[in-house]
Amino acid sequence: MAESENEILEIAVKAGLKISLHDKAVSVNQILDLKNKSTIGLILFLIGAFVFFLIAFLGKNQNIVSIIICILFGVLFFSLSVLSLIRQAFDYVSISDNHLHFRYNLKSFSVVVDKPMIIKMKTEIMKVRRSSFIYVNLYVMLQDKELPILNFQMDRLESADAQKLGNYITGILNKKLDLIKASQ
Repeated sequence: MAESENEILEIAVKAGLKISLHDKAVSVNQILDLKNKSTIGLILFLIGAFVFFLIAFLGKNQNIVSIIICILFGVLFFSLSVLSLIRQAFDYVSISDNHLHFRYNLKSFSVVVDKPMIIKMKTEIMKVRRSSFIYVNLYVMLQDKELPILNFQMDRLESADAQKLGNYITGILNKKLDLIKASQ
């Protein structure tokens, strides 16, 4: 493996991605990184849900309205954080045989590779209070449609690395698509 590929794989780990290159398949999987700021935020959100449940069930001298409100907020916080953590742990994109398989936002898709299909990348800088980060989106272009297949985010200070990683992933996916198209 070349030095630049090792560098890319290190960047991928920072972004919470695992890249697998094989003769017959290429895959990019998201991994749950507990040190990531967004994951820490989701865990705090989950803790907030448990606090609402504790207030609802262990609070003294509460009326029924406050118990119901605490339970509703607890269920809302719990379900949103668990679904986000599941999404973060299981999203992937894979190209094998003549199919592009991907799971994006808890929905699984499988698309047969055809001639006009191509992968494109878009980036966006987002600011949230005092911090900012780069958001990288990968899309598959189908006919006149553009389907999102993968996204990741990194600190804005690492935007050059995020661009490099996004370009690398886009390149290896398009290269695999080209190999499949050439063999059809």
